[in-house]
Amino acid sequence: MLQKLKAMSVVFAFVATTGGWATTASVDKYKESTDAKLNEWDSRISLLKKKADTAGPEKDSRIRTAVRDLESHRDRIKDELGRVSENPEDRAKSENARMAIEKHLNEMEMAYGSASGSENAPTRIQ
Repeated sequence: MLQKLKAMSVVFAFVATTGGWATTASVDKYKESTDAKLNEWDSRISLLKKKADTAGPEKDSRIRTAVRDLESHRDRIKDELGRVSENPEDRAKSENARMAIEKHLNEMEMAYGSASGSENAPTRIQ
């Protein structure tokens, strides 16, 4: 029985944010999904940089500050993504990383909305 449990612990991990057990495939899917979001954020950041190039000095400064904030959040998400694991021994670290990723994604939405200067800022990337 103990060997069976040890074998299961290699394959499965508890993921608190999903409320159950996750396979390596579901962790990989989460990482791929987050990478896709980061790729879309790279596109948004590029658009803001172009907008800053054509904006006046006051608006340019505000946009460039937001771009730096967005890039900082993006880099932190990449770091946290490396901490997401299917290993049961890392479950607390993995849960904390997922919560940090969600926090940074939310903060990116706010920063983007203020930088775009639009009340109709895009909704959260799903």
